[in-house]
Amino acid sequence: MEVTYEPWKLAIDPDGTKEYYTGHNLAENKADNDALIQLLTEKQKAFFELLGVDLSKAWVEQTDYVGQKGRTLYEVRFLFRGILKTIPSFQAKVYEDPEIFGEEIRKQVEVVETDPAKTLDWKNKNQGNNIDGMVVSFKQPSIFFDEEAFQEWDCGYVCGIALLKKKQKGKKETPDLKIRREDMPSLPFGLHDVHIKKIKIQKIDSFSANVTFMLLDGVYTCDEDIEPIPCNILFEGVDLDFSNVYVMQICGVNHGKIKGHKYSLKKFIKKYKKADIEIVDETYGYNQSKFSGYLYAEEGDLEIMIELYHVGGMYYLVDGAVEE
Repeated sequence: MEVTYEPWKLAIDPDGTKEYYTGHNLAENKADNDALIQLLTEKQKAFFELLGVDLSKAWVEQTDYVGQKGRTLYEVRFLFRGILKTIPSFQAKVYEDPEIFGEEIRKQVEVVETDPAKTLDWKNKNQGNNIDGMVVSFKQPSIFFDEEAFQEWDCGYVCGIALLKKKQKGKKETPDLKIRREDMPSLPFGLHDVHIKKIKIQKIDSFSANVTFMLLDGVYTCDEDIEPIPCNILFEGVDLDFSNVYVMQICGVNHGKIKGHKYSLKKFIKKYKKADIEIVDETYGYNQSKFSGYLYAEEGDLEIMIELYHVGGMYYLVDGAVEE
């Protein structure tokens, strides 16, 4: 059976998917699955039923945002039997990376020129991948599933992502409350004066990646006897659309006009493969990690700021747990 959720076209096997879920359970929090099922419209339920997906066994995570709009975001990741017949151009550019699937990918799938901003726009109710306000997208499964069976392009499975926002009931703004922002808890290691010799992107798809800072000497503890501890740093689930690097030249000693360039993380890595990055300051909050310092490159000494948006954790890989 073939179905279309523009710009994706899929060949699906609902019976094979139902059989898959009889022996597999991707759910981590049953309460989140139950809450989502209660909120879905008939059209949204029909979408999952058509694919053969058992929503009680899909991976579901809910995140509450009690802010100006008071909404809950539901993210659903699900596997189903089938193949991708067409993919958008912004996915193809990533899949064609030699370290992923290579240029042969265009011989296996049709590529549709598509603007990612419009494809993933919540407000466009008329787009083919918007199911009653639930935005869906489809990927090759290897980004979320490490099993060897999913590492080949034509593995017989497709990974689906569904994002749904719902207004929270009974939660209102309370502007009269005075709430103190708590300070950051103490970190296990400090990155001041740490040098990054290489930034590595792993298991990337159109939207996210695992990013590793390969460190020259390691990290520091705040002891009296300060010696670096061999270590690399891993960021899981980095959103590449919202992760950037600012390279700046300040025309003056400490203050003055700024000349520079804003790079995507991937373009920065390609341009400054052999540069030395020295971290001076680190800042964390709201799924963001930011690092500022100096970039020692062929054109001279520059200032730099790296900003990563990641839904996964930040991990200190002591003893160089990641190979180059």
